Amino acid sequence: MKIFYTIVVLAIHTYVYTQENAPAVVDASYIGDVFTNFNGGIKTGSAYLGKMHFGVNKNVWHNSEFSIHVENTHGANPSRDYIGDIQVASNINNGNYTYLYELWYKYSFKNMFVKLGVIDLNSDYFITKYGGVFLNSSFGIQPSASMNMPVPIFPMNALGINLQYNFNDNVLVRVGVWDGNPGSLNRNPYNVQWKLSSNEGILSVAELELNHHKIDNDYHGTIKFGVLYHTASFSRIDDLSNSQIGNVQFHIVVDQAIITDKVNNKVKLGAFSQIGYLPNNTINVIPFSITGGINYSGVFFKKVDDVLSFAVSYAKISSILLTDNKYKPNETTFELVYSYPVLKNITIKPDLQYIYNTGAKTGLDNCFVGFIRVIVVN
Repeated sequence: MKIFYTIVVLAIHTYVYTQENAPAVVDASYIGDVFTNFNGGIKTGSAYLGKMHFGVNKNVWHNSEFSIHVENTHGANPSRDYIGDIQVASNINNGNYTYLYELWYKYSFKNMFVKLGVIDLNSDYFITKYGGVFLNSSFGIQPSASMNMPVPIFPMNALGINLQYNFNDNVLVRVGVWDGNPGSLNRNPYNVQWKLSSNEGILSVAELELNHHKIDNDYHGTIKFGVLYHTASFSRIDDLSNSQIGNVQFHIVVDQAIITDKVNNKVKLGAFSQIGYLPNNTINVIPFSITGGINYSGVFFKKVDDVLSFAVSYAKISSILLTDNKYKPNETTFELVYSYPVLKNITIKPDLQYIYNTGAKTGLDNCFVGFIRVIVVN
């Protein structure tokens, strides 16, 4: 809680004594998913789920910024009640909650910034330019990270500090440290009760980003090399009574522009890939995961930024679990999504996903699901 009070005091101080009282920027959006499980999984059927997001960003004294974001999620829980997948088919899948999402204070220097507060790890790390269009959660952050250790991502973020330093336009590095256990909305329903405990460990992360450009300085591609390390104690998969201290994951994220429309100054065809690897499969259910996909814009309309996208996500199950006939070697998801901007602030996304080895369990058939997502932004 001391960190929270520090953020509030800094925010009030900089707001009161600001010389440039710029207006606050309001960030509001709503995402709604109409979901249908056509076949396989736990049961067939249709449902609705939604997420409302509201945020305020305020540029305050000199190069500092204060930001607060709250969210409301509501409706069905498709992965839990209909599908049974481990990679989570909808990235707004959560349940019925209203909670604090982010609360941070940021100070920028010439070539770097420092951010302190309740921060989403996935707002700065594991980001892929072309993977963000997909609905499946595995294309936001690799399941090898989110399924093996507690990480501060949607919907439950934690206290942390993040630093980014830009050596130049092509090379930058990020380093961050978070509370080792974000907790859950069941126990902390509004995400306003925080505590730091040595028993929960510390999560640290580092990421090196390399950008390269074409001769004419058009965007060409990005590659990121990263590592996560958690200091907590993790139970062994084969013997829950025994545990090991510490867990580490290595990851690579690649974005690549393949075809560029120079006339309209945009990428026509882009590709991405994410790889996550954990060397210790005795404490990790998913020791390896890989995703990859492509986006093609201007499929049917030249003057509208419609995008057709296809991607695959593969999550490998630990070989230790395969000694039990209840488990399968992997769960693999194929996703096809079309994004069409109906209006300037409204986008519709019909989406189909085929989930092979649903839940990596023998009791569930392969699953075929569909979504119609509507996104409204201010």
